[in-house]
Amino acid sequence: MLPVSTYSTLHTADLVSFAKAILQADSAGVAKQLLDPVLHGLCQLTELELHPAIFRDTEATDTANGKAVSPITAAQCAEDPERSRVFMQGLYQAITDKVSRYNTAKNGRPVQLLYAGTGPFGWLLLPLLPLFSPAQLQVTLLDIHPQSMHRLTKLLQHFNVADRIAMQVVADATQWQPLPEQRFDLILSETMKHMLQQEPQVAIFSHLQQFLTPDGDLIPQQIILSAALRWAQQHHRLGELFRLSRSNAARLATGDTQLLQAQFTLPHFEAGPVDLALDTEIVIYSEHRLQQNQCQLTLTQYKKALYPKPGSVLYCNYAQGTYPDWHINITRLRPTLAASDDLRAGGIFHLYRLWQKTQQHGSHQRQENTHEQEWSLDKAVLELCGIGLHPGMQQLYQYQRLSEVINWVHSWQLSETAKQQINQQLQQLLHNQQHTALQ
Repeated sequence: MLPVSTYSTLHTADLVSFAKAILQADSAGVAKQLLDPVLHGLCQLTELELHPAIFRDTEATDTANGKAVSPITAAQCAEDPERSRVFMQGLYQAITDKVSRYNTAKNGRPVQLLYAGTGPFGWLLLPLLPLFSPAQLQVTLLDIHPQSMHRLTKLLQHFNVADRIAMQVVADATQWQPLPEQRFDLILSETMKHMLQQEPQVAIFSHLQQFLTPDGDLIPQQIILSAALRWAQQHHRLGELFRLSRSNAARLATGDTQLLQAQFTLPHFEAGPVDLALDTEIVIYSEHRLQQNQCQLTLTQYKKALYPKPGSVLYCNYAQGTYPDWHINITRLRPTLAASDDLRAGGIFHLYRLWQKTQQHGSHQRQENTHEQEWSLDKAVLELCGIGLHPGMQQLYQYQRLSEVINWVHSWQLSETAKQQINQQLQQLLHNQQHTALQ
């Protein structure tokens, strides 16, 4: 493990030392200590400022199939240590497995690898190149940005690994066509965000999979998206939304978009807000995988404080195009405001209605005049129960489910006689308000 100060200039031996160390690293913490000085050295060699003072990302390219991030953004991805560690370890095993298969055959040949979306460093592959000979591995490099390919060419020459490169191409990976005889044993592309949003990973794999050899592999081998509901410390897995694999990429290439649609029947639960959790898992190769929240690519996404109808259907559709994204449709409850004599909140007159209003605050269901006219009744119910206006309102805003309100009322230890007396006073107050309003 070498500190930044030892890398005044990176050499091939330094790159080899880094590769061997990262392949043995067993945690993100170890990986970060290893990659930071190497990334610093690559920036120096390519004269790339990783974090410019003013960064507007003007060099990104919007394509028909998603955003191709700029060379700087692509380089910044290398700072995610667990992402780098697991991708490199998985890719190394994939190459090694193919080398073992093809180099030991009678008519041995190098493994053919296509790297689509290299960025300026070819980060996931560059450190591994010195570990294989030109007879073992030949790589086709593909990126949409000429600036990235120019910087990567400098690095290949500096580290004396250009003889592992069969071809360098500046093109859109969703449109590029190889030579008729070209087929690849491995196709590597990491052109994605969590939930496969915004970037063209799906389009790239669905296009490029046709150029794999019969026993070839996409890297990552699988990208698995799933959904779950979470509420009140409960977690209910809904199931898998979509799995990007070689077979599914081939189906998408034929126009089978049914793969990009999913629907789930929601469980029965106590009505109230729920969070929809959307998870990403990435199988790089074999046992090498990035699971939920292990890196930036697998951070759980949430759609917060939804009010779906228990037992209703959640519809999910992945829309491809200039901004690939998931469209989520969910049947939502539109509860009407209960009458004041609804005693579901622990048997207290008007309390259930008041709690409903706190939960609907600011929504389309709010009826401004009605809420303002009831202010004296809202105040009275909390004061007569001995709670007080401000403490009572704070509690009601916090409780998202009726059962929480009921438990709160039970904690007051009011007798049934006391509740009846409180209710009578509140009913009389409401009657007086209504009588006054009619005059």
